[in-house]
Amino acid sequence: MTCRVNTNSFQGIVAFIASSLIFTISAFANTGQNTVDSKIGKVVYEYYCYQCHGYAGDAKTLTGAYVLPKPRNFTRTPPDSLSRDRMINSVSNGRQGSAMASFSSVLTPQQISSVVDYIRVTFMSGRKNNLRYHSRKNGWNDHDRYRYAYPYITGELSAGVDNNFLSPTQVIGKNLYLDACISCHDQPQSHTGSTVEWKKLTPGTVKILSKP
Repeated sequence: MTCRVNTNSFQGIVAFIASSLIFTISAFANTGQNTVDSKIGKVVYEYYCYQCHGYAGDAKTLTGAYVLPKPRNFTRTPPDSLSRDRMINSVSNGRQGSAMASFSSVLTPQQISSVVDYIRVTFMSGRKNNLRYHSRKNGWNDHDRYRYAYPYITGELSAGVDNNFLSPTQVIGKNLYLDACISCHDQPQSHTGSTVEWKKLTPGTVKILSKP
């Protein structure tokens, strides 16, 4: 699996978020530093890791249908079965024989430690988290309006079917799917390769990712 990233853009964004957070944190240095690290970890995870491991850390992703071994489900991984040091090593150097790549060329040691700690606290601690990508916080104010696209996401209908064989509602759903859903919910029959093209973080995305 090949990944291409805009390293300078990402590093600048993370530095900006960190400096902004440091300016606003409380006077308690340790608590403040933990807050900064958590924010950075979240940004890193939601930029580099969610494609394989999912926003909720459960690895229920399209990638899981194409790679073996499958991405790790962190919600089913007790902390005592996977050490922090091993996770840092995996993110830094990758895992031979898997799709897990090395990120040491695009992440600093601090960023790697921050994302590992974010994963361990958020997904592996056993606490319940309401982590959904299709939420108001992420810009999905009325996700139900995409309901006509659901059959194409579940595989009930194929986007390759000619419109002449679809009902008006199904055509609406197909257009919604192709416009807003396919980049994450591409079905196997329309999958054309394994190359991952990392998208540049926009200011709007950074604002969303850096929220509490």
